[in-house]
Amino acid sequence: KYNGKFILRFEDSNPLKAKKEYYEAFKDGLKWLGIEWDEEDYLSDHMDEYYEITEKFITEGKAYVCTCSVEKVRKLRRLMKECEHRDQSVEKNLKLWNRMINGELKEGEANVRLKIDMKHKNAAMRDPAIMRPLHGKHPRVGTKYKVWPLYDFGTALLDAWEGVTHRIRSKEFEMRTELQQFIREVCGFKKHPIIMTIARFSIEGAITSGRKIRAMIASGELLGWDDPRLVTLIALRKRGFLPEAIKEFLVETGISKAESVITWDVLESINRRYVDPIANRYFAVFE
Repeated sequence: KYNGKFILRFEDSNPLKAKKEYYEAFKDGLKWLGIEWDEEDYLSDHMDEYYEITEKFITEGKAYVCTCSVEKVRKLRRLMKECEHRDQSVEKNLKLWNRMINGELKEGEANVRLKIDMKHKNAAMRDPAIMRPLHGKHPRVGTKYKVWPLYDFGTALLDAWEGVTHRIRSKEFEMRTELQQFIREVCGFKKHPIIMTIARFSIEGAITSGRKIRAMIASGELLGWDDPRLVTLIALRKRGFLPEAIKEFLVETGISKAESVITWDVLESINRRYVDPIANRYFAVFE
């Protein structure tokens, strides 16, 4: 509408979850909806840049490698207390960092944490982890990288590198905005995207959690991502929903900060308006 540029971004920072078919499914779904994008970007294409910035942070004393357990980190953040690794030498941090990138330290054994303020009123600012070890074969870069960026670090820098001016995202990320702005500023970026937060909505009785869907497919409870009980684009398409109906449904539903549950019949009634004029109708008497 405003002659903007749409970047299709894949934040594929977990080699254990990224799969080639997921990239294609996303693109196929968008194409089916008639959505076109101007640029395509992948977090996994920027890994060398993340490594370079992380090493720079460690060298300048802005980050450190923490080997505390997840439980201990959570407890200390809750108590607003620093751990013993916060003041360890740059040399020791670099040695641990090299062990991480060489694959010697595994998931849960170490994290690179950004040094901010353990007494900050926003818990997200209490020395957040920015890089963690994850060992697995990534569909785009294989096993080349053993350490991967966490959400805030990954997305904050992609926004800067891509020149993103506007983001619309769900409201559970509201507390992360301050941290992401801090990350960009400490990297020398002065401009921040305008962020609009909206609530998610769900359809009554439909499972929308990716984690739950993956588990149910693995156990055989669901037939696949196109199971008719789901509201994935591929499932709606299989059931006979038209892309025009889905788009109108989203426009009619609108955006809000209040979470809502919508019943199936709302989507079905809109779809019916598009299907009725073009559907063949057959009648039969068998006896």
